[in-house]
Amino acid sequence: MSIAAIVLLSAATVLAVGNILGILGGRLRGESFSTVPLFSLVFSVAAWSLAPDRIGPRALLPAALDPATWSPVCLPVYLLIHRRRAS
Repeated sequence: MSIAAIVLLSAATVLAVGNILGILGGRLRGESFSTVPLFSLVFSVAAWSLAPDRIGPRALLPAALDPATWSPVCLPVYLLIHRRRAS
């Protein structure tokens, strides 16, 4: 396994954990938290492409758990629901 793949996978994991803890901590204190969207996905895909035989699809786990990765996917759904309620 290449060192670059380990570094990228570690960066994706740290970013995902930071986003999760930031959102949870912000909700407890009543503050908002700005996440970094899609960077954990970029780091995970790069790690997987550098060492696909060793890491495999497990490299995508941090990106799948990161709420910032899901925000661009859920945004259109949220906007449609909000628009229907406003009408």
